Amino acid sequence: MRLKIALAVAAAGLGAGASGARAFNFYLPDGVTPVHWTDMNPATPDVIDLYYDFRSQSNADTAYANSITPAEKTLVLQAFSDISTATGGKIQFTQMTSGQASVSKIINVGVGSMAAIPSVTGVHVESDGAGGYLSYIPGNATSARAGFVWLDVNQTWNTTLGGGNTGGSDFYTTFYHDLMFSLGLADSDSSPANIMSSAYLGQKLGPSQDDLAGLGSLYNVATSSTAVVRSLPAFTLGAGQQYNYFESGSNGSVYSYYTDSGTTTITGTTTVAANTTFQQNGGNWSHTTLLIGGAGGSNGGTYNMTAGSISFGTATIAANGSFNQTAGSLVGTTMSTAGVVSIGGTQTWLTGATLNITAGGTTLVTDAGTAAARNLAITQSGGNLAFDSTEHLRGLSITGTARADMLTTDSVLATSALSVATTATLNLHTNDAIVLAPDAATRDSTFAALTAAAAHARNTGTGGLWSGTGLTGDALGSSLVTLAVVKNSDLGTPFNATTHLFDGQAADSNTILIKYTYAGDLNLDGRITLDDYLQMDTAYVMGLPAIYSNGDLNYDGTINGADYAIIDANIYAQGTPLSAAMISLHAAEFGQQYVQALAGIDPAAVPEPGSLVLLAVGMVGMLRRGRSPRPMFQR
Repeated sequence: MRLKIALAVAAAGLGAGASGARAFNFYLPDGVTPVHWTDMNPATPDVIDLYYDFRSQSNADTAYANSITPAEKTLVLQAFSDISTATGGKIQFTQMTSGQASVSKIINVGVGSMAAIPSVTGVHVESDGAGGYLSYIPGNATSARAGFVWLDVNQTWNTTLGGGNTGGSDFYTTFYHDLMFSLGLADSDSSPANIMSSAYLGQKLGPSQDDLAGLGSLYNVATSSTAVVRSLPAFTLGAGQQYNYFESGSNGSVYSYYTDSGTTTITGTTTVAANTTFQQNGGNWSHTTLLIGGAGGSNGGTYNMTAGSISFGTATIAANGSFNQTAGSLVGTTMSTAGVVSIGGTQTWLTGATLNITAGGTTLVTDAGTAAARNLAITQSGGNLAFDSTEHLRGLSITGTARADMLTTDSVLATSALSVATTATLNLHTNDAIVLAPDAATRDSTFAALTAAAAHARNTGTGGLWSGTGLTGDALGSSLVTLAVVKNSDLGTPFNATTHLFDGQAADSNTILIKYTYAGDLNLDGRITLDDYLQMDTAYVMGLPAIYSNGDLNYDGTINGADYAIIDANIYAQGTPLSAAMISLHAAEFGQQYVQALAGIDPAAVPEPGSLVLLAVGMVGMLRRGRSPRPMFQR
């Protein structure tokens, strides 16, 4: 339905929105002065009383029958109630029969023949694609004239609030638009959420912030854009609707719903069907079941949110659907997606909440939880997942060929459970992770699985080190940097919950730590020092388990010369004086295995054969004198 002013109506704007745009417009019959209704009942000076009735409509001495139905009357009363609610009761509508008030004192509301509309200045006439007409004559500020809102009986009207335009035009939206005209407002395109938009941009369930601002200014009353509260059994956008009259040039391809005010609760299912857009620029929406996208269009359904709040019990985004929250707040329980999802703003996931990703792309722009409330568990069996901030989760499970990336530098993935299949990928890039397992048994099994996932990523890829699937980071094919997977309880100085935090996160004896660091940093202090060498030597001599914190730097299940080559190459790259002695000592101890491994990392680090014995003897003497090297390679 395209709304068109068919007869001359002068309008000018008062009030300004963002960037100087008009937030609302008034009807100005003389081009200067707004008109509005006066209070019909002086006995209640704190309230503006306006009268209405459902009478026949006369034109040129001919009375035309009013055929308004009970369902249509219900929506008329709903519109009146919404205005009263939004104005804090300062504007009230009262029905007055012909014996109680003359036609000049009321807004007459009806559905009937459009021949009832007089062709006089001041009449606002609109047209939709099916030939329906609506009209009013606004009242006068000093001597109220007869006003009316009259809709075409030959038009098919949808009278299900929130039911879209299935089988016809939305009665509530159309009536409310022209009711506001009859009260003295005019078209305003400051926001597509406006009921007073000059073009029909979709069904509305209540006035926008700008609509209410205009009404409040005209009648000098305070209004609240959050006051209107709606509870509906269902809300449908798109499915089965007529598209021939919606947006200019669209030819039926797009249908949109815009909202920026009020509180709406959908107790059943909210459907945003294919080729439709739900634009939430404010207000508060609560969906029991939210369905986005589905059969019928490659473009899918879209839910965009830039302000306000949304809550849902279950949200499902189909492969052709998308959900995009750039601001505002989200409260959720269960979301399943095969489409495109981006969640920003404030996230509050309820206890036991789940996010199931089977395909498409999902981005968490903000933290899904807090250190005290890790409620969201993510199960990803396909598609791509991106974290753009530190994340606190109840769990993260990545299977199949799914991929997840921790994108923002200096972020931490803090989760109570973590599993990464060797066919899937979790790339922490240059970030760290902490797994707060509930008990020792879970810690040990999780640690073994994550160690295997890291080994797979490091050693099985065809593009060099750390190019395989599994648990990986931005090692860039180098042996010098690594993802260190360590049980906190294996550290000589474990991290804790008070004085020794891991990246700002509390840890205990059941915690698993994953740190992007230099290969050879066994105690996760971001440096390679003599402490790391002593731990590695002790584990090697005593035959301790071959894990990273004991010196299995290449994740091959053994501690040998190849691991010593990695840590030595790291201190050699720093130009540390100790490096030459360490290299000679380990070359003498491990022989060709060590030399070949070191040459594979940095050929320049391999000393001339004749210098090995002299350097080794010097190294032994230095250790006997108790000399300790300065810290090396700090991160």
